[in-house]
Amino acid sequence: IRNIFGGNFGGPIKKDRAFFFLDFDGRRDSQEVSVVQTVPTATMRQGMIRYNDVNGGVTTLSPTDIATMDPLGIGPSAVSMAYFQTFPLPNDTSVGDGLNYSGFRFPGRVRRRFDTYLGRFDFNANSNGNQRLFFRGNLQPYDYDSGAPFLPGIPQTANEDFTKGFAVGYTNVISPTLINTLTWGWTRQSHAILGSSNLPWIYMRGLSQGVSRSSGFTLTDNNIVDNLNWQKGTHALSFGVYLDYIRNPRKSLNNSFSDCIANGSWTADAGFAGTGDSL
Repeated sequence: IRNIFGGNFGGPIKKDRAFFFLDFDGRRDSQEVSVVQTVPTATMRQGMIRYNDVNGGVTTLSPTDIATMDPLGIGPSAVSMAYFQTFPLPNDTSVGDGLNYSGFRFPGRVRRRFDTYLGRFDFNANSNGNQRLFFRGNLQPYDYDSGAPFLPGIPQTANEDFTKGFAVGYTNVISPTLINTLTWGWTRQSHAILGSSNLPWIYMRGLSQGVSRSSGFTLTDNNIVDNLNWQKGTHALSFGVYLDYIRNPRKSLNNSFSDCIANGSWTADAGFAGTGDSL
């Protein structure tokens, strides 16, 4: 679903001297996409580990079996079990290993919001129009893309933009053959990807966890332009100055937190019974 709307109006503030114009444009997008994530199976949520044995069957290690194999006798982590309970039960077999991980598919809503505000003011400083001023402002705050959620109601990232800018100009008709135009423009482009976490994280290989970090930049551009145009007989001469000052600071949290990963594949050489592997 896409809705586009807007409007504008303008007119004189003072006859032949001052004028204004305002404009707004909006757009709203809403769609659903099929999202599938890898989640713990019902047995994994209970602290059981399942694997294929050499006889073509499936062996299940209970929490007691795992505790017996654990040198510390702890067995399945209570914290991990609580974390697994936060996931929905699987409903799709297209992803995962089918033993400890499987899929959860759902319709994910994606929303986009675009707004544009534009305003302009023109002023004739004298009655003959030899000196003219203008101001133009542009504002574009929008939620560019909320992205598909990690799980229903749980966003993973969002793109935000707060770009804005304005320009001020002065035109002086010094004589019928000599015109000077001075303009100053300022633009601030601000964009950010908002992540879902600002904490250290333990990743589990093969499990969808929806962890993302925030990053962004703010680019500012100050621009000054002065043009002098001179008509001398059949010749047209132009002189000008162009100054541009740009700053582009950036920030990212991608490397700001400690992370580690637990890899279930490392258990392949653990000597589980019936796998044909030795310690």
